[in-house]
Order: sequence, then structure tokens, then C-alpha cells
Amino acid sequence: MVEGKFKIFVSYSHQNEDWVSNNGKYKFIPWLEMQLADVAEIWTDRILKRLPGEEFTKLITEKVNEADFALLLISQDFVSSKYIMDIELPIIMQRYHNGKIEILPFLLTGLTKKSRKKIEWILKLEIYPNETKPLIEFVNNDADWTQIKIEILEGVENRIEERVLNKTKKEEQDYNNKDRINVPEVNYNEDKSFCGNSGTFIDDRDGQKYKWIRIGSQIWMNENLAFKIESGSWAYNNNPININKYGCLYEWGIAKNVCPNEWHLLSKEEWLVLENFFIKQGYNFKRINAKIKFIEGITAIPFALLFRKPNLLNFDFTLNNESGFSIILGGYRSYSEFSGIDTSGNWWSSTEYNKELSWYECLLSNNENLKLNFFNKSYGFSVRCIKD
Repeated sequence: MVEGKFKIFVSYSHQNEDWVSNNGKYKFIPWLEMQLADVAEIWTDRILKRLPGEEFTKLITEKVNEADFALLLISQDFVSSKYIMDIELPIIMQRYHNGKIEILPFLLTGLTKKSRKKIEWILKLEIYPNETKPLIEFVNNDADWTQIKIEILEGVENRIEERVLNKTKKEEQDYNNKDRINVPEVNYNEDKSFCGNSGTFIDDRDGQKYKWIRIGSQIWMNENLAFKIESGSWAYNNNPININKYGCLYEWGIAKNVCPNEWHLLSKEEWLVLENFFIKQGYNFKRINAKIKFIEGITAIPFALLFRKPNLLNFDFTLNNESGFSIILGGYRSYSEFSGIDTSGNWWSSTEYNKELSWYECLLSNNENLKLNFFNKSYGFSVRCIKD
């Protein structure tokens, strides 16, 4: 599954393989899969036919529970299928009533009155192509078949767009509620040498000068740490010139103790405090793509250049880096290899996930989301320090 795509589960009778198979007569599902390839992944059970019954049902249940949409290929055989009616549809119906899944019902063939009664709740939904004329009545005329597929595609794309907007609104609500409820408020003691909103300080260990900035209740280093350690820190591509702009990359065991005196590697919770402050100040959830303004407000390079979409975006670049946080994407080190400079930013937190993994903050140029994740402690990531 490609990240960001919607998952569509297809429920159908195996008597209707001609609609599902690439080798079938109608090839409807393969056609739809090709049309929606950029936004959705369609899953059918054709690869599972050789699995034992219990394993088959377990995987079907998992796939239904993962799906954003259930695409139903309704026919007389569909309604007559004991497996569909007793196992698949009850799960789909429960998830639908809980708001977890959308239903896309396609009427393949006509139904008897008795069959229509069995799936009465489905037939009350929007049916494709319509409730009275099934798809089978269009396939023998090329012009009619082409036209109805265009109308179907438009309808399905509209449903997906609605799902995107609803999901974005829910993410906005959940994200804000989560942070308001779960993120502790952190208050730091005022330090006389850091009484303004920004400035510089000297790292006594090597004389390196760093910019700092006050963001809400926190005082942050305004650039990546560049303190060189003999073992466990690296310049990107082992080229010292890169340290001047991007700072050093550190394995987690070094990163947790590498900050200057009176500074420390922030915890996962302190990252959330920063995000929460930005959201309250209006950096987030002001556009359809909820997190884009958040990213735009903290990056130190033009947004359209960062995300390689100058022809698709029309943002106000005077807002770029208006927070002053000045994120620079310094890449990472993995098993002696370097990757991701200017396309991947990764900053350790002090919070362990388990013995092998630790939390870190991540920004990818092809993803548009600043998010907390966890990764192997041996990787080389950047460090931003926060004042004690």
C-alpha cells in the first residue's frame, strides 16, 4: 500500500469473475483500478483462493477493517453467496454505521424481489450506475459502455474527494483535541542572558556561535548543532563543508548528551509543545491540506522549492518561515551511507521507544507532514537543542 492512497475493498461473488479478472470478459475492476491508480489501491480476494478457510476469513476481515471504501459488485449471485451475506457484509455494515467506511454499490445484474429485500439497506444508498438499470445492460454497446464508465468514474472520484475533505476535517479536530488534552504545558525559568525573543550565544566547548529563538514558553537553538565528536557524529558525506549549513549528524547515544551546557536534547513531549504552540498561533489547519501552512511557517527555504511543486501551489511566500524556526533539511546517515540532504530532515528526541529505537521528528520534501516517528538509534540524525 502506497502511503496517502485510499484503500478500496471489493466484495463480489466468484461467479462474477468476468468483472474482476484481467482475463475476464468485462474487466471492470482492472479498468477502475487503472483510472484511480494515483489516489486509491483496490484489493480483491483473487490471490487468496488457495488459502485454508480460516486463514482466508481472517485476512478478509483484516482487509475490510483496513479499507476506506467497500466496493460491492451486486448481482443475484452476490446476494445468494452465504459467505458474502454472513461474513463480509455484516463487517462492512458495522463499519459503515460507525462511520469507518464508505460504500460504493455497483449493480451488475437485475435482482429478484426477494434478493432486493435482503439488501434493502444497501439499495437505499447511491447505486452505480443507477437502481433500475444494471451495468450488464450497457456492455453490449461500445458508446453506452464508454459513457457509463465516464459517469461512474466521475461519481467515484467525487466520493473520494468528499472522503478527503472529511478526513482532513477530522484530522484537524483530532490533532487539536489531542494536543490540548495530552500535551503538558512546559514553563522554563527565565535566564537573564536570554531575556529577549532572539539572539546568539557561544558554545564554550569549541567557540561556535549559534542563533537562538524564543517560541512560546521554549527557547530553541535556531540551527542544527554542529559540535564535532570523534566517534558517533558525522558531516554529511564526510565533507566538513556541509557542517556550516546543515550541522552534524549524530547517532542517538551521542545525541542525548551532546548539547551545550545549560541546553538539552528535547523530549518527545517537548516537540509536541512546539507543535501545539504553532497550531494555536495559526500556523496549522488554515488550508485544505491541513499541515501545509504549518510546514510553510517553519521552513527556511521557499515552500514551492522545498516541495518541488511550483506549478501546483499558490501560497503567500511572505509567510515562509514566519515563525523564525528556520528548518533546514540535513539528510541522514544509515550504515555508512548518506542520503536525503535538502529533501529529508530528521531530529532526535531524548525519548526512547524501546531498546533499539528512539523517537525523532521528521520532515520529508515529498510528504508535506512534520511528524513524530521512531527509528534505529544507530542512524545519524540532526540535533536541535532546547534551553534548560
